[in-house]
Amino acid sequence: MSKQRVKVNRLNWDVCAFNDIADGRGFLITDPAEVEIDDTKKKALYGPESPLFGSSYSDEQAFAERWRCECGDFKGTLFKNEICPKCGKPVEFRDVDVRMTGWIPLGQNKIVAPHYYRILQQAIGKEEFPEIIYSKRKVDRDGRRSELTDEEKKEMDSKSDFAGIGIEKFRFRFDEIIDHYAEKKKNKADTFKLLKQEKLKVFTSHIPVYTTTLRPQSITSENFYFTGINKNINTVTNLARELDNAEDIEIPIILERIQSRTNSMWEYNFELLNTKDGLIRDQLIGGSLNISSRNVICPDPTLWDNEIDLGYPCFYVMFKFKIIYYLMKVYNISLAAANSIWEEGYEFDERIYEIMKFIIKTEEPCCIINRNPTLNYYSMLLMKIRNVKPDSNCFTMAVPLSILPGLNADFDGDDSKEYVS
Repeated sequence: MSKQRVKVNRLNWDVCAFNDIADGRGFLITDPAEVEIDDTKKKALYGPESPLFGSSYSDEQAFAERWRCECGDFKGTLFKNEICPKCGKPVEFRDVDVRMTGWIPLGQNKIVAPHYYRILQQAIGKEEFPEIIYSKRKVDRDGRRSELTDEEKKEMDSKSDFAGIGIEKFRFRFDEIIDHYAEKKKNKADTFKLLKQEKLKVFTSHIPVYTTTLRPQSITSENFYFTGINKNINTVTNLARELDNAEDIEIPIILERIQSRTNSMWEYNFELLNTKDGLIRDQLIGGSLNISSRNVICPDPTLWDNEIDLGYPCFYVMFKFKIIYYLMKVYNISLAAANSIWEEGYEFDERIYEIMKFIIKTEEPCCIINRNPTLNYYSMLLMKIRNVKPDSNCFTMAVPLSILPGLNADFDGDDSKEYVS
């Protein structure tokens, strides 16, 4: 089978910010995380922990607070449909919308969007590109900062002809610099061409902050627990607010710090999704699907390509709750009585076995079988359960001969084991 690729269009964060705010799924983060009102600290409405995101794990009454006004000052069904005197919005059911996004605005200033930062770093050079966008400044004895002269820049031990110009000047000289490196590195001409075509996406004046539901935090009497990204989000928020009153000489330094923190936020999220311990590989792909079982496989030429037979113990455990449910319905007994029958049926119970056959006939249950290492598409297969072997000592799974090559399974003396879930 040929390799399949999915082309994904890279986003323009500024456009996304405007669209989210226009559609009511976004807001500008202009406040710190907390504000003090009447000697009480509260989450700022337009801060990175805003109640506009919805209730989160850190809220004491997270579910009761689903009934609230927009600002979250009035909560609970006690005030249902009443108009909040502060935000002017009714108290109504507001479920958590994970699409709600806060956007940290940088005003007229821009940084390099982190997904393009990686592309530029790969195209220009892992060491060269950071030298370009991180400006060089000199400081006199009185603490005053000033730009380096052309002569001083030439004296720097740098690999780039544009070292030390900073993010702002890199943006204004973007075409010149890209053309320079396109001529210098002809093997990456396509990448530089793409960068010029997507110039408007390369720089951004808005940084997204996703819902607090996906970055929980909690406070106990002794400890404060939070996810790694929250520290960077709060720092970027504070730095962005400093831009409003910063001197011209300070702006490049603040932008560089924002750039570094935003890159760290991107890497943190990318690792959550991409690494072995990340959400997708560890929890979705590597995690169990409902219940997992390990079985010794044995071939059965009577099975169709999409069928398997399971042993009584495997089916007994994997379909525990289904079996108990049908025991209650068929014999008109209580949950406790059905559970007692199930617990005593681990050796073999004809009543349970009949229900197993009934489940197979009426519901046509399927299982996913997988043999590690999962090297190709055929290492993980969706199979229909054809039958259950009425033997409480049977720990094998019968499989059709046709699937053995895909699983790289053989019978040369070792124990080939598959996982079923």
